[in-house]
Amino acid sequence: MTAELRVQVVWSPSERETLSVDLRLPPAATVAAALAATGWPALESAARGDPAFAAAGLSAAGWSKARALAESPRGGDRIEVLRLLQIGT
Repeated sequence: MTAELRVQVVWSPSERETLSVDLRLPPAATVAAALAATGWPALESAARGDPAFAAAGLSAAGWSKARALAESPRGGDRIEVLRLLQIGT
């Protein structure tokens, strides 16, 4: 049995800005728990399962495949926070 789950969370909150953090989580952690563990205030709604996460145009993926916040990531996963694509005006 694994004592911890290691994942990486990456996010680009705005153009030309990238955040990344490597985390160690309990084995039963969810994608939402991983987002909460980042400490990034903009992702707090994800940890609560709050509809504000999706309302803000955010979603989660793992290795470019959509992931539900309640899903459990695997060790070594990269969890990506995605924002809506905005075409310049």
